[in-house]
This record gives sequence, structure tokens and C-alpha cells, in this order.
Amino acid sequence: MHANGGVISVGTDAVGPSEARNAAKTTGKDRAMAIPAIIRAMRPHHWLKNGLVFVPILLNHDVFDPHAIAYGAIAFLSFSLLASSIYLLNDIVDVEADRRHPTKCKRPLAAGEITKAQAYAMVPGLMIVAFGLAWFLPRPDLYLAALGAYLVLALAYLFFLKRKLLVDVLGLAALHTLRILAGNAAADIPLSSWLLAFSMFLFLSLALVKRYAELRITQDQSGLKKVGRGYHAEDIEALSQLGMASGCTCALIMALYVDSAAVKELYRYPQLIWLVCPIVLYQMARIWFLARRGQMPDDPLVFMIRDWRSQLMGAVVVVIMVSASVLP
Repeated sequence: MHANGGVISVGTDAVGPSEARNAAKTTGKDRAMAIPAIIRAMRPHHWLKNGLVFVPILLNHDVFDPHAIAYGAIAFLSFSLLASSIYLLNDIVDVEADRRHPTKCKRPLAAGEITKAQAYAMVPGLMIVAFGLAWFLPRPDLYLAALGAYLVLALAYLFFLKRKLLVDVLGLAALHTLRILAGNAAADIPLSSWLLAFSMFLFLSLALVKRYAELRITQDQSGLKKVGRGYHAEDIEALSQLGMASGCTCALIMALYVDSAAVKELYRYPQLIWLVCPIVLYQMARIWFLARRGQMPDDPLVFMIRDWRSQLMGAVVVVIMVSASVLP
């Protein structure tokens, strides 16, 4: 390689200074164009699920405590960044399978909008910031334990558990429940066994909806389902039955909670909490009806957050619980 008269020569090819500048501009433009694609690959629309960290704060009646809300906001941001790093790793691992999927082929990495190197480069930075935010919380040791457990379980799910029959949905349920436990740790709120039990059955039902919906997406014209990870065609009905049973168990746990000593300490009129039970039953039944009709996307939790009927049911639940607390 040598320079001759302002021309850069590489072997037998010659590139002038103007061509080199144009190439640099093109590279910079490509990098700038990749930024929106990288942001989409981080799936910020899935960050809504991390709002679960606020659940213990709300149920502990700390909604007007600015410190508790600030701690919840830090935990929300921390979990969102860590989850985004896992999403990027997931897209890297599953890129070939995503390209053959009818909907996942539109993900930035599968669609060729970003490269594997760009995705890999984002992962360590996101993780470092996510764990670094723990030091702004009152009990960083507790929060780091919850965040570390989430990371270990998420990586185990990504590389191993998601291909195992039923273990995958239990892992998904545990990942969502860990968000609630992280909310407890962030605001230094004692754990509630009732909330823990309700969460596990709720998220198990939603994880089964997710797997059920994915199997329906792979349905071909003959009506036979392709093998989906650890599941076969004949498993889809069993998934539905187990999921609906888990959803009904949520309502049962709520009914038992109304008669517990814990609810009597938090609410003046705990009997009003009974009204939450039919709402839980309605919501879970509706989710499963939509899934069986093929009208459920592959992430039911995001669907519930965006769905206006689910939002209305959530608002009614809030009104009931506030009324049970403040009515004279």
C-alpha cells in the first residue's frame, strides 16, 4: 500500500481522496440509519411489562410516597435496560429461525436492518447501566439479588429452558414474578405471599397463552401444527386447558385473600375486594377466548396493557380498592 500523487493505491485498485470521503460519509450515514433500528430491536414497547415493579408499591399504599415512586422508577428503568439486552441476545441467537417466521422476520436483525456486531456491542453497556442503577436504591443488595436472578433465569431460558416442555412457561411466569419481587426490593417493602401466589398463577396462564398463540401462528392449511420447541400438534388443547385452570386459580387466590388477616390491616372495607374476583375471571376468560379464536398476539401481557377493555377493567379494580381504603 502506498500513496502516489494524492491517490491511495491498494494492490491494483485506486481510490481517490473524494471517493474515500464519500465512502466515509456513506458509512456514517449507515450508522445513523441503524440507530432507530437498534432502538426498535431493544423493544421499548415491551418496557410496559416492567411497570410490574410498581405493583408492590401500589398495593402497600405508598403511591403518594415520593421516595417509593422514585425507587420504583429507578427499578423500572433498570429492568427495561436489562430486558433490552436480553432481547438483543435473543434476536442474535434466533436470527435464522426469525427469518423463517411469518411475523418475527420483521425484527430489525432478522430483516437485515442491523448487524450482529451492532447488536452485540449494545449488550454489555445496557447490562452495566442496569446493574449500576441499583446503587441509587435503599437496599441495593436485595435489588441486585432480584436483578441477578432475573438475568440468570433469562439467560437459562434463552439458551436452554425455552425448548423444554412446560419448563419454558414456568420460566416465563417466574421472569414476570421476579419483576414484582424486584419492586419489593427496590422500595424495601416486605414480601406478600398472597401477591406471590397470585402472580405465579396469573403469569403462568399468560405464558401458556403466549405459547398457545405461537402454535396457532405456525398452523398450516391442513390444520396440522408444526412442532414448536418442546410441543407437538396434539399438545395445543392441553395448553388451553391448563392455562384456563391457572387463570381460574387467580380468582380463587383473590377470594381467599379477602378473608385473610393481611387484607383487614390494609382496607377499611375488605368485603369490597370480593368485587375484584369476577373481574379477574372475566379478564382471564376473555384472553383465552381471543386466543382460541386466533385473535391474540404472541405477547398477551402487552396486549392487556394496550387493550381498552383491559384498561377499563384495571381502572375498575383500582376504584374498588381505593374505595375499600378511603370510604368512611
